[in-house]
Order: sequence, then C-alpha cells, then structure tokens
Amino acid sequence: AGPLRLTVTVRVVDGPAAHDPSTALAAAATGTDLAAAAAAGLVETVVVEGRLARTVHLLTAEKQRIAAVAREIAASRHVSLARSGALDRTGADHGVPRLAGEDDDAYRARLRMVTSWRLATPAGFEQALNGVPDGSADGGPNTGLPSAVGVDARFRIVDEVDRLAVAVRMVEVVPPGGAGGAWRQRFGELARTGLLLDLETPPAARLPDATRTRLLEVRQVLRANLDRAQPVTERRYLAAVVATSLARAVRVLGTLTGSGALTL
Repeated sequence: AGPLRLTVTVRVVDGPAAHDPSTALAAAATGTDLAAAAAAGLVETVVVEGRLARTVHLLTAEKQRIAAVAREIAASRHVSLARSGALDRTGADHGVPRLAGEDDDAYRARLRMVTSWRLATPAGFEQALNGVPDGSADGGPNTGLPSAVGVDARFRIVDEVDRLAVAVRMVEVVPPGGAGGAWRQRFGELARTGLLLDLETPPAARLPDATRTRLLEVRQVLRANLDRAQPVTERRYLAAVVATSLARAVRVLGTLTGSGALTL
C-alpha cells in the first residue's frame, strides 16, 4: 500500500459567532484559510488499526473533551473569562442585560462594574470608579472601570449622611421589552410578612413565635386605642418599629391621663 495523504482546510472563527454552532459553520465557510504552519498547531491526526485501538482512542479523546468542557464551565463563572451566553446569564443575575449590538468585550466591561469585590470598601469603590490617580492636581483622566466604555472624566464621590432621610428608594432594572414590578411585588410581600404590621390582619404565622406574639399584642393595643380615618377601604401598614412605639405611647398616655386614645 502506498502512503496515505489527507488534505485538511483549517479556518478560525472569532467573536460571538464562534460559540453558536448555527453561526460558527456559516462563518467558517467564508473564513480565511490558515497557513500550514499555523494549522499544524491546531490539528492532530491519529492513525489507528482495529476496533480496540479505535475504542481506546475515542475514550481518551472523550476524557480530554470532558476536562475541556469542565474548564470552560469553571471559566464561565468569571466575568473576565466568560463569553457569549455565560455573560448574558451573569448579567441577568445582576440586572444588567446586554444592549442591542453589544459585543462581549463591551458587555464584559460593564459587568465588571457590578461584579467587582473591591467595591466593598470606600477606597476600593473609589479606585474602581476613577482608577489610580497620576499625581496631578485633578488626578488625571479616568482609568477605572468606566474608562472601558469611554468615560474619561473622574467622578467626585460624596459620602455624607442625610439626617433627614427617612426612606430608601429601590430601583429595578428591567430588560428591554420586559415587564417590571416583579421585584417590587416580592419585596412588598417580604415586608408585609416581617417588616410591616397590618392592623386589619394578624401577623404571618411563619414569623418566630416570640416576634409574632409581640406583634399580636401591639396590634391589639392599637386596634383598641387608635382612631383611624373611616371608612377603611384599603389596607394600611405601619413599620413594626413605629407600631411598637405607638403602642408604648398608648400605654404611657393611659397611665398618665387615664386614656390612651390616639388619632392617626
């Protein structure tokens, strides 16, 4: 038998199209052929004879493939190494969807802003936001995470406590075309079962026994002494701390004046 000659054409597909089989084949059909030297480092040919040799080779190749897939799965958990759909899933977990036409590099730069562990400290937050200053009076251009998406100006961080602040506004990020309100509804349900007191219905049964007993006593005191606008057409909630304070005020007024009636 004469020598065996096998001709193989190797093409490399880069970008998001490489991770989807439906687009990778189409992109490879129009790609540029690699030179023989470059292709030799990517393709290996093995000649085997007999069924046993074939079985051993296939099992060995499958083991290597499993190891490669395991490494890819582990890498997909890190923003700096993830790609394509793995980045989309990470963005969905943090409420940062991919923009229309945004490639992996630009999307990865935005995700780094919300997945960096350095943001836990004031110094880490400032460094992540502005980067390391260059020693000039104004600190120089922005070299932090926003610089990856074209932001050159440095941010001025104001960390002050507003003593008049009595509430926190929650912001829900909704993907384009998605329906909002799910997180608001979920937080409302959690708040109504533990953080808020409803004077119309008893506290939730899943609360700890001691907490539920205390809130039941507070509710009983307020329902007996609190004068509310009538008629009551909708549920009205009080923060548990506020309700407890009002119940104490009722008891104090009852002791001092003989009447603990309050008007809300």
